[in-house]
Amino acid sequence: MRLDDPIAQSGLGLTTPGGMTPPPALVDPARPRAPTEPSGRRPDPLGNGDSVELSAAARRAARRPNELTEEEQQVVEELQARDREVRAHEQAHKAAAGELAVSGPSYDYQRGPDGRQYAIGGHVDIRIPEGRTPEEKLRLAQKAEAAATAPAEPSSQDRRVAARAAAQASEAEREIRDHRLADRSGPIATTTRDDADQSGPRHDGAARSIDLLV
Repeated sequence: MRLDDPIAQSGLGLTTPGGMTPPPALVDPARPRAPTEPSGRRPDPLGNGDSVELSAAARRAARRPNELTEEEQQVVEELQARDREVRAHEQAHKAAAGELAVSGPSYDYQRGPDGRQYAIGGHVDIRIPEGRTPEEKLRLAQKAEAAATAPAEPSSQDRRVAARAAAQASEAEREIRDHRLADRSGPIATTTRDDADQSGPRHDGAARSIDLLV
């Protein structure tokens, strides 16, 4: 072998036992590229059984069209949990409200990375009628308070509605006590009560109602 041989002077590769230096391996352009593994690693082209870590951009390029990243999958799982929580919350309001529920549940949605809509908020419309008697007023107010606090974790809006319903119930209880006291007072108290009924609110067919959101 001549010393001016360009292969000998290159110093590339390993020297064979015979003193010859093999030329660098050539890559066949027609040879297909190694497939990408699902984990984001590509098999070693030298066939050593190892794999090479791909960059984040390469992993995104190798991903199937409908495949989510780990971050996107985590967002989907959080939205799914929120959706279940919101629906259970509003269904508890609806079930406890009974005939007081005017409509609902109504939901607010957010689209997830998977293209699906998930409930992230909601409400139920309830109406508290005035009631024809103090006893009926008390029953309706107590039912509205129970509907507002029905979920396992009432929201701040739920607590405000419950407080308003509790105030209605307290007013009804006071009216009931006044009427009972008047009944025990005899005819004089009856006259006084009749006069008060003429100037005070009337419990008739035109009774007022209170609309609330829970």
